[in-house]
Amino acid sequence: MVKSILDTDLYKLTMQNAILELYPDAMAEYVFINRDKTYTFDSTFCNDLRGIINRMSKDLKLGLDEKDWLRNQCPYLKPAYVEYLSNYRFDPSEVKISLKDNQLAISIYGPWHRTILWEVPLMATISELYFESVKGWNYDGQKELAIEKGYRLANDGCNFAEFGTRRRRSFDTQFQIVDAFHSEPGRYGRGNHCFVGTSNPYLAFRFGVTPIGTVAHEFIMAQSVLNGLLHANRFSLDDWAHVYKASLGTALTDTFGLNAFLKDFSLYHSKLWDGVRHDSGNPFEFVDKMVYHYNSLRISVRGK
Repeated sequence: MVKSILDTDLYKLTMQNAILELYPDAMAEYVFINRDKTYTFDSTFCNDLRGIINRMSKDLKLGLDEKDWLRNQCPYLKPAYVEYLSNYRFDPSEVKISLKDNQLAISIYGPWHRTILWEVPLMATISELYFESVKGWNYDGQKELAIEKGYRLANDGCNFAEFGTRRRRSFDTQFQIVDAFHSEPGRYGRGNHCFVGTSNPYLAFRFGVTPIGTVAHEFIMAQSVLNGLLHANRFSLDDWAHVYKASLGTALTDTFGLNAFLKDFSLYHSKLWDGVRHDSGNPFEFVDKMVYHYNSLRISVRGK
């Protein structure tokens, strides 16, 4: 269900690189939360999940061709980090799985730089295993639906990327969708540029498209513990600039709300960062607030 150590979201790799440099001794705990309690689980599901996790420790490692691709396509990742990733192996002892009132209970504990890679493949695996063993859904027509969606987006003048890994129905479904977006430019009417890439490095590697991602809420949330809650956004921005200089310059704005973010998004940060990411709330209000912020600092919004 997880095909490669690169079958994850790019921002897990970029955060792991930064954590190794800045917080190599930090410990972390992750807990799985099922937001919809109508989705229930049983002991067979748990045993199947444990078996998959055990196989991940044996099957998933960075291939030589993947390593070369990562060096070429993601030059912002430190060479020492790429070597670290090539030696990384998943450790099942870091993951505890149990069943309580037909709900799945998962906790992950260990060094942050290690445990950070569990979240996305586990979420993808839980989703695929559930749809396969409980729902029994098939994948007929997925590529056709993706082609149609890509056509509608491009026809409306939208550039778009694919970010579905952690919530995918299956690897095969995501593979078909990225294949459709990448291989059907004639349907879109605006050329292949309308599909700009995927957050999944493995699929980017397979299809020769751009891997996309910067940072997740996780990194900013951790700052509230490691350095202080009041200016967690500023600490995160400063750490990111220390590691990546001017690369990966899309700031995440909503971890503690946009207003809190803007208090820390100083003239220095506003000029250094290429732009900002809207992730929740009303997008029209977000744009208005960001334009006002840039204008108040006498920064042109063109190109941001």
